[in-house]
Amino acid sequence: MNYINQKFNKNSQRTEFLIPLLNILSDSVSIVGAFVLSYYIRFYFPPFVEMVPFNGAIPPLSGYIILALIVLPVWLLIFQSRKMFRPKRIIFIFDEFFLISRLVTFGIVFSFGLIFFYRVFPYSRVVFLLVWLSSIIFITIGRYIVLKYEKNLYNRGKGLKDTILAGSNQTAHDIYDKFSAHKYAGFNIIGFVEEHPGESKGLLPGNLKLGTYNDLTELVQKLNIEAVLVTIPSTEHEKLFEMMKNSEGENVEFLMVPDFLEVITSSVRVQEIDGIPFLKIKSIPMNVWNRILKRAFDFS
Repeated sequence: MNYINQKFNKNSQRTEFLIPLLNILSDSVSIVGAFVLSYYIRFYFPPFVEMVPFNGAIPPLSGYIILALIVLPVWLLIFQSRKMFRPKRIIFIFDEFFLISRLVTFGIVFSFGLIFFYRVFPYSRVVFLLVWLSSIIFITIGRYIVLKYEKNLYNRGKGLKDTILAGSNQTAHDIYDKFSAHKYAGFNIIGFVEEHPGESKGLLPGNLKLGTYNDLTELVQKLNIEAVLVTIPSTEHEKLFEMMKNSEGENVEFLMVPDFLEVITSSVRVQEIDGIPFLKIKSIPMNVWNRILKRAFDFS
């Protein structure tokens, strides 16, 4: 079994596959369910019908279900455009609520525009208003359940990314303490490497010492490391470049704790994990879903 296949079979890789799949299924059920519920509220829920009277024949439910299935892929693409199907690891549901509201609004605008050109079926504008509201509620609830399930996996030590700390300073010590206590951050710190032996000065447990920066690539291959958290100061960036160059071609991501100047001047993505800002300076080139898509195109 080659290195890529070994990585694919790891628990964290299975989680990288499972969580996006659960979010896709949850969102799909929520969207279709919102259409169905909104239809029944509009036409068959007495208090609402009395408040907002409806004149004429009630259209069949099938028209709304067909529309929901037609617009569903577009809604999912809208969500994917904001990378809503990645494992979140650290996120508050209220932060996601506002993004969900905005994306659902885009989806409703698309759906409403679609029926504007298709006037054969008598769609109700009130139903679309109800779909907008119920979709936000259903999707948020569904994602909250998936998020709780995901965090429960991490707290039980499942699906964690095997990680090495590059550096042995106070920052590395703080990260180790925090991520060891908060498994829901999604990282399992295997150990650390430093430039010269003995630099840690007791800040990190001695049994976690794996070697020096020069050993990093070998350790990534040997231990199937998936993430490297870089804590070296900004004055030593040449060491970071050397580590990344030596690890070129390995399926490992590098995240660096930035200083203030790097945060405000860098164009790379800032990712906050358990209150600690990281700069993602190297992403995993082939995650699980990218492999699946590549394999699908290979067979086509």
